[in-house]
Formats: sequence, structure tokens, C-alpha cells
Amino acid sequence: LEVDAAGKTFYWSGKYHENFAGRDTLEVKLNVFEKFSPVLTPALLDSPFVMLGAIMPALQNRVVDQFAAAKKQPFILADTFDLWIHTARADLEKLLRRLDLFVINEDESLLLTGERNLVLAGRHLRKMGPKSVVIKKGGHGSLLFHRDGYFSISAYPVTKFIDPTGAGDSYAGALTGYLASVNRTDFAAMKKAVAYATAVSSLTVESFSVNRLSGAGRAAIDARLQELIAITRF
Repeated sequence: LEVDAAGKTFYWSGKYHENFAGRDTLEVKLNVFEKFSPVLTPALLDSPFVMLGAIMPALQNRVVDQFAAAKKQPFILADTFDLWIHTARADLEKLLRRLDLFVINEDESLLLTGERNLVLAGRHLRKMGPKSVVIKKGGHGSLLFHRDGYFSISAYPVTKFIDPTGAGDSYAGALTGYLASVNRTDFAAMKKAVAYATAVSSLTVESFSVNRLSGAGRAAIDARLQELIAITRF
């Protein structure tokens, strides 16, 4: 954790649409992020799996540059959000060509590709560079586009919906974490990773901040995974 006492943290405010289906960005202040430049330690450069959170694409590229300079080839996942599609598209398109897995929500996938169909958007995104793509559909599940096939999973049936903020981060984190835990990135592993990500993010939306997720623990996550398997198997 790097602390810059000279300024304030990154700030974002937005308004969620009815039933939390999509959101509009109202205000963004880069603050200390404006001059931030991530520098990786030798230990971090040995990481076999890397998750790039939805920060500025230029900073995401800077992290990938450091792995390339060290002649390291980790599995790299990246997330993004609509602001960067509008304001930093060139940097984002450069990043896409360097990714193993790109995670994006449905509105952003249509915005970035210009498509009107999510299956076409997923295929289009793969042509833009990433080896695999996951499109998150919020309360309607996720789509995985992989070189070895296509996979769709429903959302976990959440009934206590409090706040979706951070659901995407916990989704991507769980997805990366599962792949790292089994040290595999084949189609079967990716499908199970998406299922774990679905279970984890369903806990995140049941409270503000990380309260529900941190209090639930692995047992609750595994229980939701088993429910998802039962829901989707026929």
C-alpha cells in the first residue's frame, strides 16, 4: 500500500439506474492518481497471476510494461469501466492486445464494440486482442468467451440487494484467485472460476463496503457455489 499524504484519494460518484441495471458517472476526481506511477518490486514481478483493477489504462499498461521488461509472462486479467472508454480509448485498446482475460460489464461491452448483441460483442472483443473475455450481466449472470468454447451462467438469486459498488472488483478478484489456486487457465478451470466469481460478488451486494463478504467466509462462498451448480445443471 502506497500512501501519498500530499493529496486526496481517487474519487468517483455515480447514480445507479432503476433495479441497479447500469449506472451513470456523475463526477470523477483523479487526485493522487493523477501523478501515481506503479512500481513493482522483484517479488511482485514473480507473480504468475496478475489482476489489473479498473484504474486508468495508461497505468494498467505501465504495470504490463514492467513484466515485459523483466521478461516475465504472467496470466494477466484486466477490468475497466465506462469512463476510460470515453476518455482513454487508445490506451485501453493497446491494453486489450496484451491481455489473457478481459472482464467488462454488458453496457461497457456494447459501448466499446458498437455492437447491439452481447454474443457479437464478446466475439468482437476477442478480435481486439484478449485471449478470453467475460461479460458481466449483473443480475442476469455472465458470459465467457474462450478459444475452446462459450459458457453462460446465471446470477445467484440474491433477494437482499443493498449496494452493487465493488461487486465487479470482488468478481474479478475471485476469478483470478481461483485460477491462481489451481494454477490452470483452461476452459474447464475458467468456467469454474466464473462460478466462484458469481458466488463471491453475490455476497458483496448484500451490504455496503465489504462487510457481508468479509463476514461470510469461505464456507458461505462454497455453499453458494453448490447452489449455483444445482440451479444450472439439467
